[in-house]
Amino acid sequence: MRFVHPGGPTDWGLLEDGAVRHLAGTLPAWAPRVAYGEGRAALPLNGRVEPEKPTAPLSIGRHFRRSFHDPDLEGQGLLAAVIGAAPLGADRPFRCVLGYVAAALDRGGRLTLGPVLVTADEFGAAGPPLAPQPGGSSLSDRIRAYDQHHALRTGDLLIVAHARLTDAMSTRLRNQAAGQIDRQLADASSLRALQPS
Repeated sequence: MRFVHPGGPTDWGLLEDGAVRHLAGTLPAWAPRVAYGEGRAALPLNGRVEPEKPTAPLSIGRHFRRSFHDPDLEGQGLLAAVIGAAPLGADRPFRCVLGYVAAALDRGGRLTLGPVLVTADEFGAAGPPLAPQPGGSSLSDRIRAYDQHHALRTGDLLIVAHARLTDAMSTRLRNQAAGQIDRQLADASSLRALQPS
């Protein structure tokens, strides 16, 4: 499934069959159930449907609680894991991931997000193909570590790594505004890199 910010008072909409189906409630109201596998049946659709249109990037504050990343991580082509529910113990932390959002981080640590949240199931059981991490730590290892230090909750973002996505996967992380959003991600990254801190 793919989610966007449809504009107006509604925070979230389901992007499906060329339409945006508005959801009632914030992320914590439905994300845990989707993360745990209930799928579309868990969504509080409010009956409002609009044709798909370009949407604004998602943001910390309105759509997500907090973001975490390794200090040396920067650039474009990053993937942010969206925590859908509190991690389920040390043996299966990966199950708490609701999905992923495209991201860019400048040298100052400022974050720009893409416009679409894609649920984890769309990347298959193995998850998205991520670039190797220093020390060989897996996504599960990093979720465990961040959870131990920050008590991860629904709506937290973990900027995980540069992703090696196919064109089809990249398209799923964008909507009709793909070119515009790509420019925003690139411009934000390059402009912020030039700004004095």
